[in-house]
Amino acid sequence: MGKKYLVIAFVFLASVMLASLTSGVKAGIYSIKDLEALENAGQYKEFLDHAFDIRPVERDKHWQAMLSAMAIQYISEAIKRKDYTERIFGYVEYLLTWQGLKNDEFFESKRNDYGLKYFTENTKNSVVSMSPEGLKKALVNFWVNTPNKTKNHDLGINLAMLMSGKLEQLEHEEAWNLIYEGVQSNIGEIYCNKAPILKIIMHQIDLIILKEKNDDELRVSIKMALSADCRKGLTPALKTALRSRDPNLFETAFKVLTLLDLITPREQDLFYALYILRGPHNGEIFNQAWSTMESLGQNFSRRVNVMGELAKLDPLPDGVFQGIEPKRNQVMMDLISKTLPEYLEHYARTCLDYLDGKGEFPNGNPTLACHDFFKIYLNLSQANGALNKRYLSRPKF
Repeated sequence: MGKKYLVIAFVFLASVMLASLTSGVKAGIYSIKDLEALENAGQYKEFLDHAFDIRPVERDKHWQAMLSAMAIQYISEAIKRKDYTERIFGYVEYLLTWQGLKNDEFFESKRNDYGLKYFTENTKNSVVSMSPEGLKKALVNFWVNTPNKTKNHDLGINLAMLMSGKLEQLEHEEAWNLIYEGVQSNIGEIYCNKAPILKIIMHQIDLIILKEKNDDELRVSIKMALSADCRKGLTPALKTALRSRDPNLFETAFKVLTLLDLITPREQDLFYALYILRGPHNGEIFNQAWSTMESLGQNFSRRVNVMGELAKLDPLPDGVFQGIEPKRNQVMMDLISKTLPEYLEHYARTCLDYLDGKGEFPNGNPTLACHDFFKIYLNLSQANGALNKRYLSRPKF
């Protein structure tokens, strides 16, 4: 009998404890009414902490709307406080993974806004919340996790622009992934003429040139990589690059412009003249340049056009007069004297004016190879005797 009462007492005690525990658990679980009260009170953090207390079958459109509003308010308040810390950033990225938010366009827009501001603040020199490597990884992952990249192409472009002074921290593939959707868009013209974006594009084009075996394949690959609008915006920058002293940029720009039929015969004349004057190296372009120079020698009006552009450059291109191969330098000087003699006289006269202090030269010496030039020019049969005499009559001689 005693054992019977003992068992009953034990069962009763267990029931009381279970009820107590169950009551405690229920007390910690929020109902839809509780969430509505939190939303009305603007208690977004507590709401988010308990949003998934609601059973899956009860997470209807009403619950979805409240979740979206509270998540957006959470981010809005962080922006208002200018709270751009790793903790807040990490939580926002965590919210992006939630059912009900991962496909919410309004939340997505607010998340993108916060992310861009976060990286803007953390790329400033005055803010050191993480290492450069950590910042780079966070930025790359942020873009990888961004939904609807095609629609949000401006975000990728802006992230790339933020890293413009730190592009060396990004692998090229990472940088290209940031801008790819933008340069493929129908408003690529706006993006593709910006210097940081252009730098990434030119690197990508160099890789395409190395990969493709013929011009037809190269033309198709470039058109696939860059939208028509992007190519339109890129054209002025490429034509500016034709005057660049960077030989790789110079040649890549010409290659692209030629393949896409974006260069005029007059611009081609200028390119080939520059190619020769800067000190060419043997290859396909050298052969084309030599042929073009010979053609210029037979056409005065074309030479006038080329000289009009060359005379604007400062410093004047003169790599062809330098080097450790005197015979080659002499051969090139002979070519120029027969095909573009006006340039030799312009270079010689500019050099002498600078040495004699005649005229204004705000950027310093515009004829860096002046003395190397005259070492060859003095022995040139077609040289202007008066200019040679003027050079030799200077005090140092």
